Amino acid sequence: MLLPRPVEWDAAALTELERIAGHEPRAAARALIAAERMGESGYDEGRPTAEPRVRYRPPYRPGERLGLYYAVTPTAFRIIWVVDARTLRSLP
Repeated sequence: MLLPRPVEWDAAALTELERIAGHEPRAAARALIAAERMGESGYDEGRPTAEPRVRYRPPYRPGERLGLYYAVTPTAFRIIWVVDARTLRSLP
């Protein structure tokens, strides 16, 4: 059973999202919507990374550019970092 969880943003991730919003507001908005959608549905859309307990949600939908690094805690989806997926050398 999927349980909705609130989305929590680490300070660094929120700062990065705000920075990106300054020059790519649509991409930032879509990342925010993707995070909230994960929280509302409780569905973990990401894949494992080399970092223990950290997952990566790539931009799946058309128009999305930003990937989200996050952790699933018992009470929340905690967004750790936001990255422009076009700059990654390889996918996590």
